[in-house]
Amino acid sequence: MRINSLLGAVSLNLALSLVTACTDPIEPTATHESAVSTCYNFSSFAGSFAVGDVVAAADATISFIPFHWSNGMWTAGGTASVVASSFAGGTPVNELNLNNIMVRVTPDTPSIGASYRYADLGGNVNFGVNGDFRNVADINTLDGTVVGGCDITVTRTNFLGGYRGIVEITPQPGVTIERFGAGGQEFYIDDVCH
Repeated sequence: MRINSLLGAVSLNLALSLVTACTDPIEPTATHESAVSTCYNFSSFAGSFAVGDVVAAADATISFIPFHWSNGMWTAGGTASVVASSFAGGTPVNELNLNNIMVRVTPDTPSIGASYRYADLGGNVNFGVNGDFRNVADINTLDGTVVGGCDITVTRTNFLGGYRGIVEITPQPGVTIERFGAGGQEFYIDDVCH
């Protein structure tokens, strides 16, 4: 059965679950504790998504877009799946696994900060803020850079099979976050806040 044929039911379930998920206790990173107003975890729902799927979530639109491989080719054949895992080290139980796909969060109101937990188990990573796109071998190479007018901070802790950490996006003076996203080949995210 095609994923898109299930999108209506899944989108409604996802949107309702994300509203519920926003009430789940999530501790934003210290830097963004007062900057973020909405957080999404993946403990309340299940589903899979393909390129072109769009979910109207609480305070944001979540879109699934093509992934750019390290060889310069684009693919629209990836999937994002809610899976029971704790690779990213966020709120138990579920996380969003990005497999050759990128997820983009567009807040309903421009944000003054964003953060998320991640785990990278292999392959290149796509990253973007405010339309400024990066394709890197490892997300930690973005630590200390400016992307889309925002300062990027990436922490990294190694574990068996990969590494995990937290990405923080802090707008420079006069800038807000219009949209941000990430994707990978064996990439997990959780506790997405803006």
